[in-house]
Amino acid sequence: MPARRKNELIQCEHFRWKLYRRKGVYCADGRSNRFDLGRHSLNTRDKEKALESLVQLNLVKCVENGLADRSRLVGMDSVEISLDQAFTIFIEDRSKARVAGGVKPSSLKVYKKRWKKFFTFATETRISHVGQITKDLLNRYSGWLEARGTAPNYVGYLVRFIPQVINTLIETDHLGSERKIRLRMKKFEVEEAYAYTAEEFGAILEYCSAHHNPRVRQVGDVVRVLGYTGLRISELLSLPWHYIDLDKRFITVKDDSAKARAGTETQSTKSSKTRRVPIHKDLLEWLKARSGEKSGLLFQNLDGGRLTYSSALETFCRVRKELRGRFPGTPGEKSFKDGCFHSLRHFFCSRHAQQGVSEMTMCKWLGHQSSRITRRYYHNNDQESLRLIDGVNVLGSPQMADKSPAGSQDRLVVGGSKGRQGQGKKRRRKSS
Repeated sequence: MPARRKNELIQCEHFRWKLYRRKGVYCADGRSNRFDLGRHSLNTRDKEKALESLVQLNLVKCVENGLADRSRLVGMDSVEISLDQAFTIFIEDRSKARVAGGVKPSSLKVYKKRWKKFFTFATETRISHVGQITKDLLNRYSGWLEARGTAPNYVGYLVRFIPQVINTLIETDHLGSERKIRLRMKKFEVEEAYAYTAEEFGAILEYCSAHHNPRVRQVGDVVRVLGYTGLRISELLSLPWHYIDLDKRFITVKDDSAKARAGTETQSTKSSKTRRVPIHKDLLEWLKARSGEKSGLLFQNLDGGRLTYSSALETFCRVRKELRGRFPGTPGEKSFKDGCFHSLRHFFCSRHAQQGVSEMTMCKWLGHQSSRITRRYYHNNDQESLRLIDGVNVLGSPQMADKSPAGSQDRLVVGGSKGRQGQGKKRRRKSS
């Protein structure tokens, strides 16, 4: 005699679902169908409500797989769409081909982390359906995040993500346009990552190059390339030799994630755009000395495999710990001990900006989509600030300062251009 089935099978339109409970909450498993429909929480402990939610879930899956007309979803009560169903629809929409507006797998991971935060809040406040998401609820969510020590700007990112999910439901005809949530979140100015000084950068290179440990010497080489190119650490660790042109003196930071094939290793950038970075003459000599190794990646571990971020960071932290006594910094402010690999990107930008490289050029080298982002990377240390202000001749030449009365000096500095404009107008009136 066959064993009695533990979970009930529910036959719906086109699909069959296994109904089961997990910690008392009803769930539906549709993976045994010809389409893998996945597992979904029905967000209720009541069987009748669970069956109603299952019928709605089944209709959504029928429409998604082309077995039912999308018009059947128009006018659907948003209360019937569970949070689990809503996020599934959002992820499926974002998982489409890049050319159709999909996103990279790394972005999907970020979305899942953001949604997990909201789902925790929703569980605590007994929110189970999209119809319960309102502007007031999102304001409560922001307070809930802040009370748990979440940084203000990150609160904004997490809260603004929920209207993105709602907008996707509207665009895919799962909700009506009246469900759109308009929400404004203030963005605060935050303290940027620490930027190394030229002295600190040189000290790291000197310490690493003289060290007996090959891992430390290799991290010194990583620091050298980052400081001379401004690359992100992820871009550097995936940089192959054939993207380095020593003759033309350019490094191509390529994004080929959109051309990815199954089983192939690709290089990608944060902005999903390819850019070219010039090679400094000092770095060129270092690269030429290693040009005999021109195969595979620029940086490999001691066993010939790929150098991982965690391995490089562990060694870098040891180097930083050894040198932090030489650069104690000011109490209460970021200093050498707070530096990281990204600090070398800030160092690169600051040094070049201080020496006259234009903002637009820096924007292209760093791969920023806007020069507004580039300006955040500009740092002036105390010595540089004093050098710049001492180079300003406030009173003009000493000879003119001695001969001119105090009143004329004031007129020269304050409103000088306005006075010249007025003189020009007088000349035009006389000539006419």
